[in-house]
Amino acid sequence: GTLYFFNWKPLRANQTMINAMQATSRNDVQGSYKAFTDALSLGFLGQQEIREQFIRFGVAATAASLVPKELKLEILQRVVREAEAGIIDQPNDPRMYLYLAAVLNRVGLSDNAIQTLEKARLLAPKKQQIYFELADAYFQQQNYDRAEEILIQALAFDTSYDTARVNLAVAYILGQKQAEADKILIQRFQD
Repeated sequence: GTLYFFNWKPLRANQTMINAMQATSRNDVQGSYKAFTDALSLGFLGQQEIREQFIRFGVAATAASLVPKELKLEILQRVVREAEAGIIDQPNDPRMYLYLAAVLNRVGLSDNAIQTLEKARLLAPKKQQIYFELADAYFQQQNYDRAEEILIQALAFDTSYDTARVNLAVAYILGQKQAEADKILIQRFQD
């Protein structure tokens, strides 16, 4: 019994995840989805990696134009359930909150994404990716001033991180503040 639980089951789940990723690389969305759900159904300790890969797959699959709407909806519902299960399993890990919020943002549920990201921000107050996703939610709401505030905070954590600077410049541009965008870009890239 110990051999099954500690060796075979994780090995089987990892092999199934590899099959899912190979199907994804062949653009076989249905095959990938089936393999991911098979891997997730094995339910062993340490399935966090499978969840994360599945959520990434799900976000991409639901954005793909050739995937039938019914399959997109099924994948989306499973992705949300898996992200929520990840939060229950590891409530102090901000990554699952971030993954769930990214999915919510992609489907236009920005209010829910903001609530989820605020929880993630409490867990990891200096993780810039949380701030970027939070700004995306405010962009969806066309609340450029709030997105700008969030991105100013993100840039303050590491002024050498060019992505943070460019994201803030985008917020300035969307908020009709071209001069501010030019200023922060010139400060960094004038050479």
